[in-house]
Amino acid sequence: MVSRLGLLLWILCYISCTFGKPVFVEVAPGGEECYFEEYKKDETMEFLYVVKRGGQHDIELKIFAPSNTLFASKVGTKYDRFKQKVEVEGVYRICFNNAMSRWTSKIVGIDLLGTHRPEIQH
Repeated sequence: MVSRLGLLLWILCYISCTFGKPVFVEVAPGGEECYFEEYKKDETMEFLYVVKRGGQHDIELKIFAPSNTLFASKVGTKYDRFKQKVEVEGVYRICFNNAMSRWTSKIVGIDLLGTHRPEIQH
């Protein structure tokens, strides 16, 4: 049986992908959740992210290059933006890390910008 939270997250993801709004995910205390996105050489990786609920609204952003090396990292607050040119073509892993929290999960949303923004379907 699917949990209510799992069903709610699936519905939110479906609506977000369909209408081009942020996709939200719950990041457990001490946990990490990742998105995978393919980029071409010299393309700009750009997205907004928001911590909608949880603790101090802080989250660590870690981005890994296709070679699994750390491409970028920073600690963000409630609202933040990331923008950087990609040097190597491939699939990048965009992770939200909640290791600094022992007890509080965080609800984090990501909104891809530029050519990676989902198209709105009518």
